[in-house]
Amino acid sequence: AVDLAAALAAAASLGGGAVVTAVDRESRSLALATANAARNGLEVRLSPLDYATDEAVAAFAARHAPFDLVTGAALMELSTSPRLWSVLRALTAPGGAIGVAANDAETAADATAADATASTEVVGHQRRRRRGSLVALAHTVGAVASPPEGSGFVEVARVAGLGFGLHTRWSESESDFEVVVARRVKK
Repeated sequence: AVDLAAALAAAASLGGGAVVTAVDRESRSLALATANAARNGLEVRLSPLDYATDEAVAAFAARHAPFDLVTGAALMELSTSPRLWSVLRALTAPGGAIGVAANDAETAADATAADATASTEVVGHQRRRRRGSLVALAHTVGAVASPPEGSGFVEVARVAGLGFGLHTRWSESESDFEVVVARRVKK
């Protein structure tokens, strides 16, 4: 998993066994992520990344990508920019985790036909199902637009912040936040 803006790295690493890489262009944010992970007894890799330049994103992606999960919170100008989806595309893949096996080629082929949202390959008698990488972005309500046509992503859910305990400072029954979940699709 990779965490953009290094805000959720410790939480993402709680998923069990996942290697989490926290990135940010600000060294101060990386230092805070390091302290937070250490305080919680978690291991998080850190890497500077300036998402504003194609060269920096391409170099980082060549060394570390693709990621099955990308998280981000308060990405500031990146969240409102069409560039967000091109950065996410560089860090993700249409294929994610490898899934179930079938006991014969016919069953594997039938299962492949039944799941149009997954990129699936049949190797021998085993069906390997690959779902596209997931992206979860926590932001102010409406700050992240749905993925544009042709971006390689589809919006899976838009969940009100209250479901995650994100409320306003004025009221625990209202939230100014939401989490946008998108999946990388096969292109």
